[in-house]
Amino acid sequence: MRILAIILTLLVIVSHVGFAVAEMLYWQHPMVMARFGTTPEFAKASAVLAANQGIYNALFAAAILFALVTWNRAMLLVLLACIVGAGLYGAYSVKPTIALVQSLPAALAFITTWMSGRASAT
Repeated sequence: MRILAIILTLLVIVSHVGFAVAEMLYWQHPMVMARFGTTPEFAKASAVLAANQGIYNALFAAAILFALVTWNRAMLLVLLACIVGAGLYGAYSVKPTIALVQSLPAALAFITTWMSGRASAT
């Protein structure tokens, strides 16, 4: 179970690094605008906000990587739960598919991380 937890957590890290790069560096690129469903005008007007959002995603990825490398389960569980919550709020407030892209992988990583501790405790 721990190996699956690590793999799923790595997927969450890679996703958040990807979000950070898109939001911080390529927000006005046509491919990113198409993916996020934005217009050139909106992308230009919101570039600073997107970059700010991107740094939060980068920091989440860094914190999760630290918790994973040190196998700090409590920290991993808190961070993954925060990502699930943020994704659910994004699904509610922006676009429902955010729940699939952000919350679902984090929820699966959370469950397997939690179960990996339960298995070793019994």
